[in-house]
Amino acid sequence: MVITFIPYSLEKNIGKAYNQCMSMLKEDDDWGCLTDGDIMFMTPDWGHQLQELVDLHPNAGIITCMTNRIANKYQRTGNGSTNILDHYKIAQQRLRVRRGKTHLTRRHISGFLMMVKKSTWNEVKFPEIENAILDIDGLFSNAILDAKKDIVIAEGLYVLHYYRWAQGTASKSHLGRNRTNSKKQLAKSKRMKRNMERKAIRRRNK
Repeated sequence: MVITFIPYSLEKNIGKAYNQCMSMLKEDDDWGCLTDGDIMFMTPDWGHQLQELVDLHPNAGIITCMTNRIANKYQRTGNGSTNILDHYKIAQQRLRVRRGKTHLTRRHISGFLMMVKKSTWNEVKFPEIENAILDIDGLFSNAILDAKKDIVIAEGLYVLHYYRWAQGTASKSHLGRNRTNSKKQLAKSKRMKRNMERKAIRRRNK
Protein backbone atom coordinates (compact mmCIF):
# COMPACT_ATOMS: atom_id res chain seq x y z
CA MET A 1 0.00 0.00 0.00
CA VAL A 2 1.16 3.52 -0.82
CA ILE A 3 -0.12 6.36 1.37
CA THR A 4 0.50 9.94 0.24
CA PHE A 5 1.43 12.64 2.75
CA ILE A 6 2.07 16.38 2.45
CA PRO A 7 4.26 17.06 5.51
CA TYR A 8 4.24 20.56 6.99
CA SER A 9 6.03 21.79 10.08
CA LEU A 10 4.70 24.69 12.14
CA GLU A 11 7.97 24.64 14.08
CA LYS A 12 10.23 24.58 11.00
CA ASN A 13 11.50 21.07 11.62
CA ILE A 14 10.57 19.30 8.41
CA GLY A 15 12.56 16.18 9.31
CA LYS A 16 10.35 15.71 12.36
CA ALA A 17 7.24 16.16 10.19
CA TYR A 18 8.53 13.51 7.75
CA ASN A 19 9.11 11.09 10.63
CA GLN A 20 5.66 11.75 12.06
CA CYS A 21 4.08 10.87 8.72
CA MET A 22 6.14 7.71 8.29
CA SER A 23 5.28 6.57 11.80
CA MET A 24 1.60 6.46 10.78
CA LEU A 25 2.24 3.57 8.38
CA LYS A 26 1.02 0.35 9.96
CA GLU A 27 2.91 -2.36 8.10
CA ASP A 28 6.60 -2.68 7.27
CA ASP A 29 5.65 -3.28 3.62
CA ASP A 30 3.65 -0.03 3.43
CA TRP A 31 5.13 2.94 1.57
CA GLY A 32 4.87 6.62 2.36
CA CYS A 33 4.82 9.05 -0.56
CA LEU A 34 6.07 12.33 0.90
CA THR A 35 5.45 15.35 -1.30
CA ASP A 36 5.95 19.08 -1.14
CA GLY A 37 2.81 21.16 -0.84
CA ASP A 38 3.56 22.90 -4.13
CA ILE A 39 3.53 19.96 -6.52
CA MET A 40 0.65 18.64 -8.62
CA PHE A 41 0.15 15.23 -10.16
CA MET A 42 -0.68 15.70 -13.83
CA THR A 43 -2.16 12.29 -14.66
CA PRO A 44 -5.47 10.92 -13.34
CA ASP A 45 -4.06 7.49 -12.51
CA TRP A 46 -1.09 8.76 -10.50
CA GLY A 47 -1.96 6.43 -7.63
CA HIS A 48 -1.69 3.42 -9.92
CA GLN A 49 1.67 4.71 -11.14
CA LEU A 50 2.97 4.95 -7.58
CA GLN A 51 1.87 1.40 -6.82
CA GLU A 52 3.44 0.11 -10.05
CA LEU A 53 6.75 1.71 -9.09
CA VAL A 54 6.92 0.18 -5.61
CA ASP A 55 5.94 -3.20 -7.11
CA LEU A 56 8.80 -2.88 -9.60
CA HIS A 57 11.32 -1.76 -6.96
CA PRO A 58 10.25 -3.31 -3.62
CA ASN A 59 13.74 -2.95 -2.13
CA ALA A 60 14.47 0.63 -3.21
CA GLY A 61 15.59 3.07 -0.56
CA ILE A 62 13.85 6.02 -2.21
CA ILE A 63 11.75 6.29 -5.36
CA THR A 64 11.38 9.76 -6.83
CA CYS A 65 10.39 11.19 -10.21
CA MET A 66 10.81 14.04 -12.71
CA THR A 67 9.60 17.63 -12.51
CA ASN A 68 9.93 21.01 -14.18
CA ARG A 69 11.49 23.27 -11.54
CA ILE A 70 14.26 21.96 -9.32
CA ALA A 71 17.97 22.60 -8.84
CA ASN A 72 19.02 19.01 -9.52
CA LYS A 73 19.33 18.69 -13.30
CA TYR A 74 18.97 14.91 -13.16
CA GLN A 75 15.42 15.32 -11.78
CA ARG A 76 14.42 18.12 -14.14
CA THR A 77 12.76 17.97 -17.54
CA GLY A 78 10.05 19.77 -19.50
CA ASN A 79 10.22 23.51 -20.01
CA GLY A 80 9.78 26.82 -18.22
CA SER A 81 6.18 27.35 -19.32
CA THR A 82 3.74 28.80 -16.81
CA ASN A 83 0.81 27.31 -18.72
CA ILE A 84 -0.46 24.36 -16.73
CA LEU A 85 -1.76 22.68 -19.89
CA ASP A 86 1.78 22.48 -21.24
CA HIS A 87 2.80 20.46 -18.19
CA TYR A 88 -0.25 18.24 -18.52
CA LYS A 89 0.90 17.42 -22.07
CA ILE A 90 4.46 16.72 -20.90
CA ALA A 91 3.18 14.38 -18.19
CA GLN A 92 0.94 12.54 -20.64
CA GLN A 93 3.72 12.18 -23.19
CA ARG A 94 6.24 10.86 -20.63
CA LEU A 95 3.65 8.45 -19.24
CA ARG A 96 2.88 7.13 -22.70
CA VAL A 97 6.52 6.68 -23.74
CA ARG A 98 8.33 5.95 -20.47
CA ARG A 99 5.85 4.32 -18.12
CA GLY A 100 7.72 1.82 -15.96
CA LYS A 101 11.15 3.05 -17.09
CA THR A 102 13.53 4.01 -14.29
CA HIS A 103 17.20 4.58 -13.60
CA LEU A 104 19.38 4.73 -10.51
CA THR A 105 21.31 7.70 -9.18
CA ARG A 106 24.24 7.78 -6.77
CA ARG A 107 23.64 11.42 -5.92
CA HIS A 108 21.50 13.04 -3.26
CA ILE A 109 18.09 14.09 -4.49
CA SER A 110 15.64 16.94 -4.09
CA GLY A 111 12.70 15.71 -2.06
CA PHE A 112 9.69 17.24 -3.80
CA LEU A 113 8.46 13.64 -4.02
CA MET A 114 9.99 10.75 -2.10
CA MET A 115 8.53 7.28 -1.73
CA VAL A 116 10.00 5.44 1.24
CA LYS A 117 9.12 2.00 2.59
CA LYS A 118 8.29 1.69 6.28
CA SER A 119 10.97 -0.99 6.75
CA THR A 120 13.55 1.32 5.19
CA TRP A 121 12.48 4.16 7.47
CA ASN A 122 12.84 1.84 10.46
CA GLU A 123 16.54 1.63 9.56
CA VAL A 124 17.15 5.21 8.36
CA LYS A 125 15.19 8.07 9.91
CA PHE A 126 14.95 11.63 8.64
CA PRO A 127 17.28 13.97 10.57
CA GLU A 128 15.37 16.24 12.94
CA ILE A 129 17.07 19.64 12.99
CA GLU A 130 15.52 22.76 14.48
CA ASN A 131 14.83 25.60 12.03
CA ALA A 132 15.69 23.36 9.10
CA ILE A 133 13.45 23.18 6.04
CA LEU A 134 16.13 22.89 3.36
CA ASP A 135 18.79 20.17 3.02
CA ILE A 136 16.89 17.50 4.99
CA ASP A 137 16.10 15.64 1.76
CA GLY A 138 19.77 15.73 0.79
CA LEU A 139 20.92 14.47 4.18
CA PHE A 140 18.35 11.69 4.16
CA SER A 141 19.13 10.57 0.62
CA ASN A 142 22.85 10.55 1.43
CA ALA A 143 22.09 8.34 4.45
CA ILE A 144 20.09 6.02 2.19
CA LEU A 145 23.04 5.73 -0.19
CA ASP A 146 25.44 5.18 2.71
CA ALA A 147 23.16 2.31 3.83
CA LYS A 148 23.76 0.70 0.40
CA LYS A 149 20.18 1.22 -0.74
CA ASP A 150 19.15 2.34 -4.21
CA ILE A 151 17.63 5.67 -5.19
CA VAL A 152 15.32 5.16 -8.16
CA ILE A 153 14.19 7.94 -10.51
CA ALA A 154 10.95 7.19 -12.36
CA GLU A 155 11.19 8.57 -15.89
CA GLY A 156 7.49 8.19 -16.70
CA LEU A 157 6.12 10.02 -13.65
CA TYR A 158 6.16 13.80 -14.07
CA VAL A 159 4.75 16.25 -11.54
CA LEU A 160 4.33 20.01 -11.81
CA HIS A 161 6.43 21.89 -9.25
CA TYR A 162 5.13 25.43 -9.18
CA TYR A 163 7.18 26.87 -6.33
CA ARG A 164 8.38 30.45 -6.94
CA TRP A 165 6.49 30.61 -10.23
CA ALA A 166 5.11 34.09 -9.61
CA GLN A 167 7.71 35.33 -7.12
CA GLY A 168 10.85 34.45 -9.08
CA THR A 169 13.77 32.18 -8.24
CA ALA A 170 15.25 34.58 -5.67
CA SER A 171 12.15 34.47 -3.45
CA LYS A 172 12.28 32.58 -0.15
CA SER A 173 8.58 32.87 0.63
CA HIS A 174 8.10 29.14 0.04
CA LEU A 175 10.10 28.50 3.22
CA GLY A 176 7.27 29.83 5.37
CA ARG A 177 7.05 32.46 8.08
CA ASN A 178 9.73 33.36 10.64
CA ARG A 179 12.58 32.52 8.28
CA THR A 180 15.29 34.36 10.24
CA ASN A 181 18.21 32.07 11.03
CA SER A 182 21.09 32.73 13.38
CA LYS A 183 24.64 32.88 12.03
CA LYS A 184 25.30 29.54 13.70
CA GLN A 185 22.33 27.94 11.91
CA LEU A 186 23.35 29.39 8.55
CA ALA A 187 26.90 28.12 9.03
CA LYS A 188 25.54 24.67 9.90
CA SER A 189 23.45 24.63 6.72
CA LYS A 190 26.50 25.53 4.62
CA ARG A 191 28.52 22.75 6.28
CA MET A 192 25.76 20.25 5.50
CA LYS A 193 25.78 21.29 1.84
CA ARG A 194 29.57 20.98 1.61
CA ASN A 195 29.44 17.53 3.20
CA MET A 196 26.76 16.40 0.75
CA GLU A 197 28.87 17.60 -2.18
CA ARG A 198 31.97 15.79 -0.87
CA LYS A 199 30.04 12.54 -0.39
CA ALA A 200 28.61 12.77 -3.89
CA ILE A 201 32.11 13.23 -5.36
CA ARG A 202 33.45 10.24 -3.39
CA ARG A 203 30.59 8.05 -4.60
CA ARG A 204 31.12 9.01 -8.25
CA ASN A 205 34.82 8.16 -7.92
CA LYS A 206 34.21 4.70 -6.51
